[in-house]
Amino acid sequence: MGMPEQPHLEGGFQPPNRLIHSNSAEAFDFDNENCKGQFLPLHRPTYDSRLNESGQYRYGEHFTGKKRLWELRLRLQFKRRLNQTDLFFAAELEEYVPLSAATKRVMDLSVGGMRQVVGDRLYHTPGDPAEVVGERERPAIAMPLWTFDQFIETPEGETPPELTDPNLHEHGHRRYGQLREYRRMVDSLDLRPGPTFTFCFWGVSRFCDVIEWQATGIPIFTPLDLNLYCGRPPLHLVLYTLEGAENV
Repeated sequence: MGMPEQPHLEGGFQPPNRLIHSNSAEAFDFDNENCKGQFLPLHRPTYDSRLNESGQYRYGEHFTGKKRLWELRLRLQFKRRLNQTDLFFAAELEEYVPLSAATKRVMDLSVGGMRQVVGDRLYHTPGDPAEVVGERERPAIAMPLWTFDQFIETPEGETPPELTDPNLHEHGHRRYGQLREYRRMVDSLDLRPGPTFTFCFWGVSRFCDVIEWQATGIPIFTPLDLNLYCGRPPLHLVLYTLEGAENV
């Protein structure tokens, strides 16, 4: 598949295998020592307000009537058992960016809005400046597995729904309106070889337009160039375990 001509998200996997892009007609396969699976990023055409409002673009029907700016869809088949309470999803940037008081205010409001959506276990750090001695922390946001907005567990031997399925939202369980029960269900997942696990994430998307690289969703203060407090891309998306747990 070639790259789209219009603005889009673009990235790759580790270990490298191919370039990926948003709103693809097919999901992208990956395989590593811990799991194999597929990944599909979706994003509204926020660079063109008329096109965005029309819904006349791939996956436009899915976004119609929703507040989300983007959605990440992930399918996983594990090669070994993991403890899901040790598993976190994170977005990490490259370099620390010095903040003015005004920019820090917007950053705090954005992070606060995200915590209202996904809960107080969201971890955020602006990173460490260069003068810090030793290993420096990069700018990052990390969340436990139950902050994914939807999950589907497909038993071994059955066919999971495709990530491109227009009815994917009708499968499995969703976090909206049942946070306590949803968290209990995710906490009880047995992430083991055999089943296929599908996760979808969009809850905090209204606070970040990734294609335009702008903070959004905070009245008066946004939109704001994310370079001012996050720095420039690339953005690294990772699933990881804490030190002392099995490494992922």
